Amino acid sequence: MKKLQNVFAAIKTGVISQATCVTVVGSKRVIDLLSIFEAEGLIRGFQIIDITTNKISIYLKYKQDMTSLLSSIKAVSVNREKMYIKGKQIKKVKPRINMYFIESKFGLKTIPQLKLRNKHLRNPLGGEIKYIVELNKVNPKLQELLKKKNEI
Repeated sequence: MKKLQNVFAAIKTGVISQATCVTVVGSKRVIDLLSIFEAEGLIRGFQIIDITTNKISIYLKYKQDMTSLLSSIKAVSVNREKMYIKGKQIKKVKPRINMYFIESKFGLKTIPQLKLRNKHLRNPLGGEIKYIVELNKVNPKLQELLKKKNEI
């Protein structure tokens, strides 16, 4: 968990300083998460630099106006407080602004990936909500309105 939080901090620092690349110490979990980030288009890619020290370069992605697609990354479930979501609840979730990463029997998946997996199952599977990634795709004023709407 510490390695992931260090990776999140490095990405956040890189985004604030508008760096094109950040280097972190990784693990299998970090590589799995970065693979999902790359598939979802949140980063340009990543490359394992040194296998012995597990150094990974992450290539950050920006829009034309040099704003990042990532607004923030939060680790939700910690050792003391774990959050779970049931399979039936996953069907109802419609992530607009945030991307949720859920650890299930299938591994670390996003909600759309889990919905696809659960489509053919009689009893849909849920899991532990591990991370929430806030996206910067929406205009900030519109983002605030959507948050207020969800609170009401």
